[in-house]
Amino acid sequence: MTRSTVETLATACADSASLIFKLIDECPDNLWSEKAGNWPIWQHVAHSASATDFFLPGDSVPLPQGLTPDVAGLKVVGTEPVAKAALKDYYKGAQAKIDAFLAGLSDDDLPKENQKLKGIGLNWTIAKTVTLLCGHPLYHLGNADAVLRSHGHKGIF
Repeated sequence: MTRSTVETLATACADSASLIFKLIDECPDNLWSEKAGNWPIWQHVAHSASATDFFLPGDSVPLPQGLTPDVAGLKVVGTEPVAKAALKDYYKGAQAKIDAFLAGLSDDDLPKENQKLKGIGLNWTIAKTVTLLCGHPLYHLGNADAVLRSHGHKGIF
């Protein structure tokens, strides 16, 4: 069984995560709570990490102190920012979950159904799921990038 496509997807997911880590490291503290699309930058980061538990089977990555499921899931706007270090650790846990999931796949697994999502009525393949896990952080990063640039800072991309 080959893994060339899985390894390419793993690299893409790792690249997305590295950009989120760069955002966490480089976002000025005074912009950490600045909103884009109704959500503060820190909440974009938290939500991006929380998607891993929604889309992948297995144990949930523990939420950092001060982050609730409703805030991570973008059901409510967060009012108290979560510290950068805490969100970085949370994101590392989410990325480790993605890495472990991908480590167990071969290219033959990619067209198979994601059984976790099938259980909630989404008929997604593993490939579609992994593609989303690579791309979803970039959407949220783009929101944060726009905030940084609108305040005269260098963007993350």
